[in-house]
Amino acid sequence: MSNHSKKFKYGIMKQKIVVSAINSFGGGVLSVVQDCLQEMIDMYGNTIEITALIYNKSMVGIEGITYLEFPKARSNWYWRLYYEYVYFYQLSKDIKPDIWLSLADATPRVIAPVQAVYCHNLAPFYKITRKDAQFDPVLAIYHFIFKYIYQINIRKNKFVIVQQQWLKEEFEQLFEINNVLVAYPKITALTGDLKEEIKPNKNHFTFFYPSIPRVFKNFELITEAVKILLSENISNFEMVFTFSGTENKYAQSIYKEYGHIKQIKFVGELSRKQVFEFYKQSDAVIFSSKTETWGMGISEGMTFQKPIFAIDFPYARETAGNYNKIKFFNPNSPDSLANNLDKFIKNRLEYDKNEAIIPTYPFAKDWRELFDYLGMNS
Repeated sequence: MSNHSKKFKYGIMKQKIVVSAINSFGGGVLSVVQDCLQEMIDMYGNTIEITALIYNKSMVGIEGITYLEFPKARSNWYWRLYYEYVYFYQLSKDIKPDIWLSLADATPRVIAPVQAVYCHNLAPFYKITRKDAQFDPVLAIYHFIFKYIYQINIRKNKFVIVQQQWLKEEFEQLFEINNVLVAYPKITALTGDLKEEIKPNKNHFTFFYPSIPRVFKNFELITEAVKILLSENISNFEMVFTFSGTENKYAQSIYKEYGHIKQIKFVGELSRKQVFEFYKQSDAVIFSSKTETWGMGISEGMTFQKPIFAIDFPYARETAGNYNKIKFFNPNSPDSLANNLDKFIKNRLEYDKNEAIIPTYPFAKDWRELFDYLGMNS
């Protein structure tokens, strides 16, 4: 038994954990940070000492944690790189953590017995087009440089953590490593009477795509499918998008080209409560994103037991598991989606059979198993 283990066993000292996430400005990355810290507190609050390095502590709002704020991390990449590869080294010498978990994609230069990195950014694995680059130049830059950021210090990690098997295989191939761990994200628990069965002989249908307007979210495929349905005199439906059309160049282009179609509803950004209400009221969920670490819209749609139309990509099949109300459509064919929606409206749709994927070892089905792999509170 190590000296550290003896100290933990007899309560002489608490295990020190540093969670660095200075790029957690919002969206899915911030959700992962909040889930991680909350699970740590719930499971080990009395036996560990957590220091969280974040952009703004008010965005996290979890008690029982020591926060160090780094507001300059958002201003430019100079500060981000300085913190990761210079400042954190000295900080780690001061804190002397037992585990350093980076939720910020980059593997910092630190001193810690156990180090791990959680990777979210899919830019290196996304096949970017010229149109994508025009609408989102930052994505284009990340596509070319982020694999080099991932590569820095990557072999110092006990585990490189991703959310799905397909991404694990990409990391193993690109970086020639064998310590990639698949860790499933926490799926929000929904309470109350949130499920609503589709009524037979409906005359009007609502399809829901909850997503921010980014080029890889692929709204054009859905809007073109809407145009195909309308050309075939099928108009008894509405397609709900969760953006207004003013957020960025991509959103503006979608609204400019399709905003006149009354079947397409641009409802703007919604609160989580409002999103859940739309899930409940909708007849089906659509998810057309060309790349995701997980595909939360699919998981949430499954929670509501809604029929789901999902793009036929590996991430979507892995997220869907063996769900029995899933229909996949061709990633390059609006006609494929339109045909499926037509059959759904006419009550003729046959769902696809999809097999659940069990990730290869090491695999953590929840935060507790991930923390066990890291040796937390052991």
